[in-house]
Amino acid sequence: MLYRKIQPYIESYLKSDSNKVLIIDGARQIGKTFIIRYVGQQFFENYIELNFAEDYNGPRLFEQVRTVKDFYFQVSTIAGERMGEKKNTLIFLDEIQAYPHLLTMLKFLKQDDRFTYIASGSLLGVTLKKTTSIPIGSIEVKRMFPLDFEEFLLANGFNQFAIDMMHEKFLAGESLDAAMHGKVMDLFKKYLLIGGLPDAVNSFIADTNIVKVRTIHRDIRAFYADDASKYEADNNKKLKIRRIYDMIPSNLESKKKRVVFQDIEDKRGKRFSDYQDEFEYLISAGIALDVNAITTPVFPLTQSVGKNLLKLYLNDVGLLTDVLYGSNIRAILDDETGINLGSVYESVVAQELAAEGGLRTLKLCPFVLKRVNSFVRQREDQLFFYAGFKPRSETETGQLSLAADICRRGDAALILPAPIARACFDRGQEALGLKTYPLRTQGERWQLTVCYPRERTLSPAEQDFIQGAMDYYQEKQRL
Repeated sequence: MLYRKIQPYIESYLKSDSNKVLIIDGARQIGKTFIIRYVGQQFFENYIELNFAEDYNGPRLFEQVRTVKDFYFQVSTIAGERMGEKKNTLIFLDEIQAYPHLLTMLKFLKQDDRFTYIASGSLLGVTLKKTTSIPIGSIEVKRMFPLDFEEFLLANGFNQFAIDMMHEKFLAGESLDAAMHGKVMDLFKKYLLIGGLPDAVNSFIADTNIVKVRTIHRDIRAFYADDASKYEADNNKKLKIRRIYDMIPSNLESKKKRVVFQDIEDKRGKRFSDYQDEFEYLISAGIALDVNAITTPVFPLTQSVGKNLLKLYLNDVGLLTDVLYGSNIRAILDDETGINLGSVYESVVAQELAAEGGLRTLKLCPFVLKRVNSFVRQREDQLFFYAGFKPRSETETGQLSLAADICRRGDAALILPAPIARACFDRGQEALGLKTYPLRTQGERWQLTVCYPRERTLSPAEQDFIQGAMDYYQEKQRL
């Protein structure tokens, strides 16, 4: 079985008595159903899985369900013998976007509190717009991605100890020995070919057959391109979605390396606004990763986004290398001269940053932590657990002024209660002698604040990081 970093997050939710229903969002074919099924069957005696995409294309038992009682009745016709109690019964609502009205019902199912619930979906950003009442306070959305490179290493025989050791060597500025470096680089090149889609990874591990892997890639890419027809009624929009998606590899290989809007329909004068719905579909579906240009490198960066300067990446680097090189593995494995791999490297970086997203993007950054056993430290530990990494601690202190002083002497990150962070902003972001940028975390009352000396100028790479982190949290909040 492939290990997924999201597994501890799902386990923690199922062990908790959360007042929200967790929804795992993300593209189709990335392993959402498998990991939820695996964890759910481990934790619950009675496991009930409802695939609404299959129901929508079949009997449509849930199409007219509008009340909690009606929902229970339909479930009873499928799995009545497994409808036990909340503590031993999990109902998994798979592909919930097929029935937008059920998203609204999640609030009432949770209030009824008869069973434990978890859901998965795609296109949630688009689907939520179709609901009559958005249950913001009743759902928690967690985005999932294809396997990142660390998960790929784990699938190919590495263990977490080896990965942690590589992190430590990186932080210490130490090189890997030649043999280990060669092994990691070999697997990285294979990752560029295979990517992180579970079916492709499992096929590679089982058979080491690139032809079989490429067949999977082509099937999934065709599935992604055709999937719009299931959720988009406008035939004209369907065609434009397909056209934009098919253009992504060629755009990355072009001199401009971005979307040229007039090329979509071969019409001059076209702008981003003419295709906003189509781009939103591709991005919300998780099958394309978007990057906007920043016209002016000043903060807040979101106000400097150039809407007419957009770059799209495929959600998986394996899909891209299939389009570009097919079964010609030597182009990547042998570093052939004359072959430009720029778009491939760009894509894998975009994929890694998207998968790491949020707090994990700071896993190599030093933190100033609160004292052990303090209330704030308990919340910090919870956030890091959800993010899936152990923080690199610069020091521990219970004094905000001391933490600020440590940050003034070098880069660090702080976890602050929102009122304190907000007070820093209200006083010109300089109240502690620091520049700060708020990033939303797991709750409305908490913020992750990036802090650094106010006399220091951020590098372009650091500015890109902050922009990426802010975009991640803004997208999460929008959903």
